[in-house]
Amino acid sequence: MKRSLLLILTIMVLMTTKTNATMLKPNLYKTTLDNGLTTIVKEVPDGKVATVQIWVKAGSIYEDDNEHGITHLIEHMIFKGTKTRGAGEVAAAIEEKGGQINAYTSYEYTVYHATLPSRYWRTAMDVLSDAVLNSVFDAKELEREKKVVLEEVRMRNDQPQVKLFQSLISTAYRVHPYRLPVIGTAESVSSFTRDDILKYLAKHYHSNNFTVVVVGAVHADQVIKKVREIFGGLKAQKNGLDKLPVEPAQKTFRQFALEEDVNQAQLALAFPTTSFNDPDTPVIDVISGILGHGDTSRLYNQLRNKQGLVYRISASSFTPKYPGLLEVTATLDNDKIKAALQSTLTELFN
Repeated sequence: MKRSLLLILTIMVLMTTKTNATMLKPNLYKTTLDNGLTTIVKEVPDGKVATVQIWVKAGSIYEDDNEHGITHLIEHMIFKGTKTRGAGEVAAAIEEKGGQINAYTSYEYTVYHATLPSRYWRTAMDVLSDAVLNSVFDAKELEREKKVVLEEVRMRNDQPQVKLFQSLISTAYRVHPYRLPVIGTAESVSSFTRDDILKYLAKHYHSNNFTVVVVGAVHADQVIKKVREIFGGLKAQKNGLDKLPVEPAQKTFRQFALEEDVNQAQLALAFPTTSFNDPDTPVIDVISGILGHGDTSRLYNQLRNKQGLVYRISASSFTPKYPGLLEVTATLDNDKIKAALQSTLTELFN
């Protein structure tokens, strides 16, 4: 009888622990610590692997005028050594468990992530949090990594499609920082010092800008407990995200042209649309899919299969935090640009 009562009490304790998080839907939980850090856990009971991510609300749009590209450089540097792990030991701690570790920088977030067998999810949490909270940013490593990023900048400048996209963005946005490349420029990246990085971290890398996401064969209560152990002692700070300039409504047609030594011409169009949280955004996403996703899409079928005007054409919906774009891109011959443009607009608006 006593053993049965003990078992019941144990189950009740486990259930009570899990109620610390809000269940958004079955097996999906969300909670926010007192210091503002958000944790999202998706339990996949039958899963063999787990993914641990740390999202930092530190993207390129929040950079000051003298910081263009520093967010991306920090992403490169974050795995280059902590107070307890050497430059190669951060990645090695994940890889020796059969996992992978990486990161990426976007306009609005920097994301550090690791995927590995589910039983090692705590290792991923320890390693990623160590990198995010305790990186030393060694000056010599910084100079080496700046050269890596500068090579990325040069490679991007040698890719016509990348240059086309950047020109499209910088034409569509005149005021909003979406117009600027996430990677920065050769001049800006070359100028950064360790002190610049530490100042940026002090402004952006704090608890109320962090979201920890874990998906896999894990238990939400255990994940939340681990997150609290690692991050619970951090203090919330002022957000540090200055109000961004509002992109004025576009009232006239804009165009640009690039002259490059390429075998085939590239065509790009963009139309102002909605932001991520706009109720019309799912509709825009569906429209872009119907228009230009895959060989059965309307644009591909009409301009390539029926009219033979393009070699390739696609559409996509860019719906970030602030108003985005519906984009259409195509590869074609120079002498078919006018006809392809007319047919594209006809397909879009008729």
